[in-house]
Amino acid sequence: MAHQSVFKYVFWAITGLVALLVSAAVFVVILPNVLAETTDRTFLLFLPLLIVPFGILTLIAVLVYRDAAKRGLDPWLWATVATWVPNLVGVIIYLVVRFMHKKVCLGCGQGLQADYKICPYCGHDQSMTCPKCGKPVDPNWLLCPFCGQPLKSGA
Repeated sequence: MAHQSVFKYVFWAITGLVALLVSAAVFVVILPNVLAETTDRTFLLFLPLLIVPFGILTLIAVLVYRDAAKRGLDPWLWATVATWVPNLVGVIIYLVVRFMHKKVCLGCGQGLQADYKICPYCGHDQSMTCPKCGKPVDPNWLLCPFCGQPLKSGA
C-alpha cells in the first residue's frame, strides 16, 4: 500500500535530526570524556542506554505505521506523532483516535470510513440490517436493539 504523505518526509527529517544530534553528543562530548577517564571497557555499559531507547522508538513507529495503514489512517502522520511526541503522549493520542475510527471491512479487514456502504478494496457490502425491521445493526450484536429479533453471526 503506497502512502504518499508529507508526514513521510517530516518523520524522516525529525529522525535524521535526532540521530545526528545523538551521534554528535556521543562522539564529541561523551565518548572522549569516558575514554580519558577510564582505561577499561566500562563505556560499553553505556551502549545499551543508547540502543534500547532507539529500539523502542523503532518498534513504536513500525507497529503504529502498520496499524494505522490497516485502519485507513495516514500511517506516516501517526508514526510521526506516536514516535516523536514525548513521554508516550503521542501513542496515547493515537490509541484514542484509532478507537474512534474503528470501522473495519468484514470481507478483507481494511480500515474504512464510517459512512462507507461498500468496501472500495474488495466490494463487500458494509450495510448490515435487521431482517425483520430493516434498521441498521452491528455485525457483533446478537439481538436487534429496535425489535428484539435474534441476529445470526454476520447479521
